Amino acid sequence: MIEFRNLKKGDKVVVGRTEDASEGIYVWTEGFQEAEAEADTFAFRAGRSRETAFSMDYDNLYELLEHEREAEHGYVTLIL
Repeated sequence: MIEFRNLKKGDKVVVGRTEDASEGIYVWTEGFQEAEAEADTFAFRAGRSRETAFSMDYDNLYELLEHEREAEHGYVTLIL
């Protein structure tokens, strides 16, 4: 996964205008909620936007996706 600011010429990028999966792109904004943030969604969104980069979240997600790929011997496509 590459953060937007680190894209280079020639990198493949998925683009679309919708977030509801009607064009194959679904935006899930509930992915990295912390325990206390689950009770107060408004406070969560005030503190972090989906454009904000958090390396620790990406590291955890990478490990999970790597495990799933190896366990199922398949391909995982995830766009953040």
